[in-house]
Amino acid sequence: MGNAQTYNGNVGINTENPTQTLDINGDVKGSKLTTNYSNLSSTGLVVMATTDGTLKSIPKNKISPLVTENTGTIISTGTEYVVAQEFNIDMSADQTINSTTPQVITNMNTEAFDNMALYNNGSFQVNADGTYVIVISVQISANTTLTNPFIGVRDLTNNTWICGVNDSFTASNGSTGSKTQNYFIYSGVDLKKGTNYAFAARTANSSESFTIKKEATDSSGNGLVSSVTLRRLK
Repeated sequence: MGNAQTYNGNVGINTENPTQTLDINGDVKGSKLTTNYSNLSSTGLVVMATTDGTLKSIPKNKISPLVTENTGTIISTGTEYVVAQEFNIDMSADQTINSTTPQVITNMNTEAFDNMALYNNGSFQVNADGTYVIVISVQISANTTLTNPFIGVRDLTNNTWICGVNDSFTASNGSTGSKTQNYFIYSGVDLKKGTNYAFAARTANSSESFTIKKEATDSSGNGLVSSVTLRRLK
C-alpha cells in the first residue's frame, strides 16, 4: 500500500498525481484472462489505450473484423468493418414468362452461396442500406421474335423497377424450334433494408412469351446458363 496514492478522489499506483479514477504507472496483468472468443460478437467492446495510456472501450466492429457471424468479403463502410452481403443463385428449371405483368423468376432458386440467408425463390432483402452490385446473366428462348422483353430487379414494396435490360430478341436460325439469345446486366444500385426485391421479367406484348433457360447445350454437353449475383460494395 506504500505505493498507492490518492489525489482529488483518484487512486494512483506508482504515481503521486493520478489523473484518472485509477492511474497505474506500470504494466497491468490479469492471471485469468480468457482466450475463448466464442462469446465475442460484432457488437462487443474492445479495450484500447489512447496515446497517454488511458484505457477506452470501442465497439469491436469499429476497428477490425476480428470475429464475424457470416462468411464473406470484409468491406469498410467508412465507419466500420462488416461482412458484405452476397449471394449467387442458379436456375433449377426452365421458367416461361407469358405476361406483360412482371413475374418473379421463382425458378432462380438453386443457391450456390447466400451468406445472409435473405434470398428465397427469386425474392430477397438486404441486411443493411448500401450500394450493391447486381449481375444478371440469363439465356431466353422463343419461337418468334420478341419486342423488347424486360428482365431485371423489381422493388416489390413500391412496384418499381430498380434496374434491367430490355433489348429486342433478334435471334435467327429459322422460324421453327426455339431460338436463344443471352441477356446480361451489371449494375450498381442503392438498396434499402426492409424493402422486398425480386428478380423478375415480363413480355412487351400480351401475345408473346419466352422461356428463361436453366441449361445451354453445345457439342461439349449441357451447362448452367442462367444465374444472378448480388454483393454489397459499401
